[in-house]
Amino acid sequence: MRNRPRWLLLGLGALIVLALFTYPTWRKFFSARSATSVDFANISDDQRSLLLQLRRTPSAVPQIAQTVYAAMIITVPAPTGEVPTPDTTSAQPIRSGDFVAIDSIHNGKGTATLYRLTDNSLLLRFDPFTIVNGPDLTVYLSASAAPLTAADLATGQLQLKIGALKGTNGPQNYTRLPPELDLTRYKSVVIYSESLKMVYSSAPLG
Repeated sequence: MRNRPRWLLLGLGALIVLALFTYPTWRKFFSARSATSVDFANISDDQRSLLLQLRRTPSAVPQIAQTVYAAMIITVPAPTGEVPTPDTTSAQPIRSGDFVAIDSIHNGKGTATLYRLTDNSLLLRFDPFTIVNGPDLTVYLSASAAPLTAADLATGQLQLKIGALKGTNGPQNYTRLPPELDLTRYKSVVIYSESLKMVYSSAPLG
């Protein structure tokens, strides 16, 4: 009886050591459950398949794969304080277009609309809007109607950086547009990853 606490402590220590040595083996069971039930809750079946493939081949462009994976499993709601869609008494819709998919990973949905406000300033609004998350997503205007690459985005050296994307889900407004901007020279609104140099989606302006 007197030696029982000592044996219990030794047994507990042995279990801890065993768990540490076998960690690489049993860790995958927790990772697998997390990947299917939590991490991938907000993405499509095609995106889930591609990301699981990235997980199985971490040696292939590991830094990019990990960056894309970490971003895609996170949804960033748009700011709740955004003003609603302006009515026709305070704004005139000028041009609009729907966001399109580049591929199964890089795609957005919703509508981008440019408004001319009564004070002659410009407003760009996304409503509705959702896009797969990515690192350093930024909003641009481009002279290309359907840019697929960084070179397309810079067509005619007319790309105009509006600012960082405010959220991957929900309506949002952008007002930092020069009022004298010649909108006839721009043909699309583009969501672009600055760090990956990749177009995530674009909305051709009609």
